[in-house]
Amino acid sequence: MAYDAAVDAGLDSTITDLYLVTAVKLDSAWYVEREKHSCAVQDATEDEAIVAALPRLDDWLDQTGVEAYCQVPILSQSNWDTFVNGLKEHRSPTSQLLAKL
Repeated sequence: MAYDAAVDAGLDSTITDLYLVTAVKLDSAWYVEREKHSCAVQDATEDEAIVAALPRLDDWLDQTGVEAYCQVPILSQSNWDTFVNGLKEHRSPTSQLLAKL
């Protein structure tokens, strides 16, 4: 029903393809048994949908207008660096610091 409505509304086929493979994966065994849609075919189809969708992800996210509501340091390298450099360091008298982020 949701898939049909999205197609009828003219939603980008990259999105509907991604939705479809996700729906199939939710009941993978049914598609193997009833439709002879093997796990390998399901995985290949999922991979194709993801590869097609990834280049469009930033555009889709921009269209949501969600950026104004995102407040996490990992959104930019400079904010992340500031966050990591501001973390308190805890040491043990018996341990060595072997690696640093």
